[in-house]
Amino acid sequence: MFQSIWQDIRQIFQHGHMLNRIIVVNLAVWVVVLLGQVFLKGAGWYGPFIQHLELSSDWREILFRPWTLITHMFLHEGLFHILFNLLVLYWFGRIVGDFIGDHRVLPLYLLGGLAGAVFFFFSANIQHPGITHYALGASAAVTCFILTSAWLSPNYEMHLLLIGPVKIKYIAFFVMLLDLVGVANNANSGGHFAHLGGAVMGIAYVEMLRRGDDLAYPFIRFFNWLGHLGQAPVKNPPPRTAVLVKHPAMRSRQKLNDYQGMSHQEKLDAILDKIKAKGYEKLSDEEKAFLTEASKKD
Repeated sequence: MFQSIWQDIRQIFQHGHMLNRIIVVNLAVWVVVLLGQVFLKGAGWYGPFIQHLELSSDWREILFRPWTLITHMFLHEGLFHILFNLLVLYWFGRIVGDFIGDHRVLPLYLLGGLAGAVFFFFSANIQHPGITHYALGASAAVTCFILTSAWLSPNYEMHLLLIGPVKIKYIAFFVMLLDLVGVANNANSGGHFAHLGGAVMGIAYVEMLRRGDDLAYPFIRFFNWLGHLGQAPVKNPPPRTAVLVKHPAMRSRQKLNDYQGMSHQEKLDAILDKIKAKGYEKLSDEEKAFLTEASKKD
């Protein structure tokens, strides 16, 4: 059985989508934490163990444990905590991957988590100076995906259990409202501020991407470099295709005239299929304009 599970995990990392890899990493870390709770708590070692992974509001701890800026966003302790985060991540991560490409999923996850870390750090030190707080969980990154989805296509519908079809702009609005209420009531305000940081990053990311600047590009370049370690250097590396506006030669030349005879919905479906197959950056200016106008319609 364990060999079969290991083979499935290897298959995911070799050929699966990045979203599935992120989910597997979160689950693996959760299992490690669970084992730590079982075997380390009795000896009093669990506290120091978990503090080496979670994010502190003390800048000195961050300075000596800089990896916590990354590890905290893959760290969960409770079953319902990780279950809720990974379910929401899966739902909205699929939308984000379909719209802007699978290669941007991990960079956006990291950007959302880092933005949440910044908001957590400053809110904790402003509200509770001199008191050290700790943050863990993927919630800021998940909130980033929710707002990214809503900003890309606000009228995209999700079918919710017991409710039915709901446009994701209302889901995003409700999530933001819950975090604002949490901040106002001082209920885990550091966590809610972290969520708001992820939300701000999601909005900023989409707006900058539409202007031709891709915040994910440094991450994409770094991951590509990691993937080419031990291989011959590429003499002519590909241009920065993430700059959508400044490199028109990289864009698809398909015009909306190619969709003549189609209804509005058929055009929309065809463009969404193209995004899923080639990524958002492959759309022509006309296709992007059509998609933007379609997303504004009620």
